[in-house]
Amino acid sequence: MAKVGNSRRQKKSIINRSRWAGYAAAGAVSAFGAHEVAEASIVYSGSVNFDLQGLIINLDMNGDGVNDFILNNSTSASAAGLGRISPGTNASVANPNVGVAGFTGAFGYPYAYNLPVNAAIDAGLPFITAGTLAFVSYPNNGGSSQFGAIGEGIIGVEFDISGSNHFGWIRVNNRTGVPTHFYTLVDWAYEDQPNTQILAGAVPEPASLGLLALGAVGVLSTRRRRSA
Repeated sequence: MAKVGNSRRQKKSIINRSRWAGYAAAGAVSAFGAHEVAEASIVYSGSVNFDLQGLIINLDMNGDGVNDFILNNSTSASAAGLGRISPGTNASVANPNVGVAGFTGAFGYPYAYNLPVNAAIDAGLPFITAGTLAFVSYPNNGGSSQFGAIGEGIIGVEFDISGSNHFGWIRVNNRTGVPTHFYTLVDWAYEDQPNTQILAGAVPEPASLGLLALGAVGVLSTRRRRSA
């Protein structure tokens, strides 16, 4: 998990493997030892609850230093004010092979599916390059937004790790609904076995032992500060 408390004072917040112990001791995360991590099949972030309002961040799903996705909840005029997930930025560290489970909706815009808990995320889903969550400027979102109502929703994703495709999910919470659509990044997880199905919202079992703090290996880097 990024240093949420200091995120708006820093352009980049990075938690790496060497800092697992400190965060676990502070009660911020629960982490396996190296042996248990290697055996896990679902890698889970733990509770993140990172406020996205007014921000554009890069999300590194597995903490390998590669930006996998952008989560855009900018309120600036230049960004139109929206919720959106798309490939990560910074060409030198951006993942070129990512996808969002989604569809083409009203006005030809790509939209992300809001998957129900336990929905299968695998090659059977249609994946697109980027997915809109909601447009601030269009209160009814053309009838296509599946993340426009207040409450939590789950985004299905696929991304490359060392040349292999992996499936995962990202949970967001729309705190405000129409027309502002301010989101919180709740948590995320991925399957560490290539081309292996993961269920939306699935975490390691048993949950009391399986909360691998991906926050301790993931990256949230802020590209744009909250609009004034």
